[in-house]
Amino acid sequence: MLRERGITVKEALELDVFKSSRVVAGEKGLDRVITSVNVMEVPDIIDWVKPGEFLVTAFYSLRDNIQAQRELIPHLDDKGLAAIGIKPRRYLESIDAEMLAMADRLNFPIIEISYEVSFSDVIGSILSEIVNRQAMILEKQDVIHENLMQLVLNGGGLKDIVTRLYEMTGKPVLLRDMVYSRTFSAGLDEEELKLTAGYIKGLEENNIIDRGMRQYEYGTIKIGKREFKRLTVPVRAGDQFFGFLYVLEKDRGISPLDIRAAEISSTVAAFEFTRESAVSGVIKRYKNEFLDDLLSSDEVLRRMALERAESFGFDVNRVYRAYIVHLQETDAMNKTYNNYSYIQDIFGRIMAIISRELSVRKLSFFIGTRGGNVAVLMEERENPAETVDAVYRAVKAALPCVDLVITAGRVYSGINELWRSYMDATVVLSIARVFKDKKVIFYEDLGIYRLLASNDRDELNRFYNETIKPIKDYDSKHDTELIKTLQAFFEANGNLKKMSDILYTHYNTVLYRLQRIKEISGRDLEDPVDRMNMSIALKIMELLENDF
Repeated sequence: MLRERGITVKEALELDVFKSSRVVAGEKGLDRVITSVNVMEVPDIIDWVKPGEFLVTAFYSLRDNIQAQRELIPHLDDKGLAAIGIKPRRYLESIDAEMLAMADRLNFPIIEISYEVSFSDVIGSILSEIVNRQAMILEKQDVIHENLMQLVLNGGGLKDIVTRLYEMTGKPVLLRDMVYSRTFSAGLDEEELKLTAGYIKGLEENNIIDRGMRQYEYGTIKIGKREFKRLTVPVRAGDQFFGFLYVLEKDRGISPLDIRAAEISSTVAAFEFTRESAVSGVIKRYKNEFLDDLLSSDEVLRRMALERAESFGFDVNRVYRAYIVHLQETDAMNKTYNNYSYIQDIFGRIMAIISRELSVRKLSFFIGTRGGNVAVLMEERENPAETVDAVYRAVKAALPCVDLVITAGRVYSGINELWRSYMDATVVLSIARVFKDKKVIFYEDLGIYRLLASNDRDELNRFYNETIKPIKDYDSKHDTELIKTLQAFFEANGNLKKMSDILYTHYNTVLYRLQRIKEISGRDLEDPVDRMNMSIALKIMELLENDF
């Protein structure tokens, strides 16, 4: 933090006032930063010093106290001072050897100031240099700000901002867009970019780089076998977070002006993100209105949507299938500071990943949000399941903390029937929990559930009450496992030996339980009709238990 507000001890020693001075101890600490100057003429100076000060003294107050002289350096180091300039000969014949040794151990510079140099010259020279440096930085800062704003106002985008920052600093720059999962870079070749982006992604995913960051911070980064310092600047507008801007040290150190340039670039990038977001918001609203109309059961609205299809680049001459990408609730979502903003951010990133994956495969598609989910209309080609599995894996790889399920409707002959495909996908989503760990579910996968899910819920309840419920109530009352036995019956296709193995239960116990099921339900599993009804009743139970 001090670096931007001052000059190093080494830089100060290059001033004319120090031409005849010399470093007598603590030479390894010459990179300490001087932000102001203080004069020591009282014994209790420690109570008055501040971090970053260059302390000058003739040792008048401590001239006869060797012990106090030896204790001074550790105290100054603890206080965060930059260095001490001592002017010997008038009150101090020579600097104590133990004091010099302590300064070497702490890398705390001691400068022996020439007898003929006045304290006022030292103070004036250092403060003038600091003020001049700050004025120069402020002047260049204004130029940088104007330069970048003109760039954006003239149509430049995020890639142009990154390139301009690289040109101004001469250091590699990387911008990570956390909204749409984009990466912009300058000053890195293809291999370096791959290594750098991968390393940074790991830091972000492990929260080593915190999204809640409000100001820049330093860290390190590995490119191949080499490790460099990195400057990380958050790109945000108020509470709205967009991503991170990285400046890599590589061959030359990061200067205060580099920091200012990065901070200004991050502000301008946030402005561009906001502009993009505003434009994207309008486009998104129109796209979602088009999607709502196209998937409506109202034929008039569908017809109006088809009239606008070309303006959205939607090819009505192709065959599509409707998909729903449902974001399932997780603890991470509920613990976020701004839940709505977090979910919208996740939706944006999911849509960007899906768009990228489908574009790579050169598929015609349309994507938007509908009913709190992401809706995708994807051109039907061979092996759609393989494509959707790849999309799911890509989303999970980029967003491992997100729990989602993708459901698919059936394919219909005409574009005007696409709404039916979407309704199918909705039906699949309503009973997706029945499929437990399956995360990509097609309507064709439903089997008998296709009929059950589309049936009257009251009628399903009645059928359930007449078949399975008496058995379930008996289990609850007597702490038995008749339902589990019935499920094992169908799993083992009625084979009693297999049932015993599945249930880890004796053969005779299985026979007894089947007899109790028959007595309670009044259904005989030997009878084909009763057996079919009980099998269907179990599936109805699963639907009702999962609140479809």
